[in-house]
Amino acid sequence: MKRHALETLVCPFSQSKLSLVSFEETPLELTAEQVERCRRLQINPVAAGHAVKEGILYSEESGRWFPIVNYTPILLDFPTDMHRQFKDRHSSKTDVFTRYEMADGEPREGELFVQRSFTKEWDLLNLDNISFGYTPEMRDIFVKLELDWPPGVLDQRPLKVLEVGAGSGFETASLERVTGGTVFGFDLNLALVRKGHLLYSNPFINTAISSLFRLPLRPHTFQLVYSSGVIHHTYSTKEAFDAIERYRADDGVIYIWVYAIEDYTKDGQSIALLVAEKFLRPRIALASDFWQNFAVKVLTRLQYRVDMRYGKLGRDKWTLKDSEHSVRDRWTPLYAYRHSFKEVMMWFQEKGFAYELIDAKAFRERMGVALTGIGIRGATQAYFDKIAHHEDPPATKSVDEWLSR
Repeated sequence: MKRHALETLVCPFSQSKLSLVSFEETPLELTAEQVERCRRLQINPVAAGHAVKEGILYSEESGRWFPIVNYTPILLDFPTDMHRQFKDRHSSKTDVFTRYEMADGEPREGELFVQRSFTKEWDLLNLDNISFGYTPEMRDIFVKLELDWPPGVLDQRPLKVLEVGAGSGFETASLERVTGGTVFGFDLNLALVRKGHLLYSNPFINTAISSLFRLPLRPHTFQLVYSSGVIHHTYSTKEAFDAIERYRADDGVIYIWVYAIEDYTKDGQSIALLVAEKFLRPRIALASDFWQNFAVKVLTRLQYRVDMRYGKLGRDKWTLKDSEHSVRDRWTPLYAYRHSFKEVMMWFQEKGFAYELIDAKAFRERMGVALTGIGIRGATQAYFDKIAHHEDPPATKSVDEWLSR
């Protein structure tokens, strides 16, 4: 966690300010270009130049503390083994543990199963791997297609991006490269903690563990809310959409990508696979580790043969782990809802959004494969009024003013 994140993160219980006790930090040497970018994004470059590796966040208002492990704050509203292990390791370093309580809430329906399955899935990949067949360069092209509407969305400054569903951090890094903004990536899966050291040196990325239904953020504060392939893995895709949309600034933009039912009903083979998945996936998701791992191992061997024979994306870099990642993504989540285009468009209409789908023709031309799923962007009239009037951002502090603080 970079220190400037303290201006954005809040207690998930009370939405109050968080205080920091740092146990270990890593200084970052910012380039002149990064310092200038800090100025444009209204970030204190001094705070951006300090990454907290281990520490504790606490809220005086709620009376609760939250650990920072491997540069990653754990801002869940329910406890995990990581909380207890962290307290055992650091209990002698601060009186915060005696003055405040660890998170003591209850997870939402199915969240522990979701956390378990996606922790295993995302533990398989690093940032230099392919992800679902996409290299980092291909992922950047995909993100540019996702965010080529509404006009000017990537030109906003300052641009603060909320990513709901950071996975391993692979997509988070792509978002930062494409948008040039400050990215706050959240995920329920604990593999993100183990990947923290892979992202710490980027002053414009902060990742954290949290439930999307109780993000540690103030509402209406992000110019871009982005969630690709995530909310359909909750107990209710629509409720998840409503939960994350509230963090969009009134003149901001939201983008989501969810499974499309049309992709699974186009022919007999697709329908048969969907029926098999609906029968087997919940059983594999709820199985013991032994039987789940056994099922995944068998399916991975079969999937790898298919991927190597018929795969179109990233086949030259594909490994057995990539097949296992795909198998876990398809067969181990407790929830994996499919939605119709009409249904998702109605969600956007109900909120008064102008909206547009990803250009499927442009996607095929750039990526060489057909677009699947529903990728849709939305914004209210307030966004278009802002762009039309070319409103300038508030005056920013000069670099010298920041450094003198």
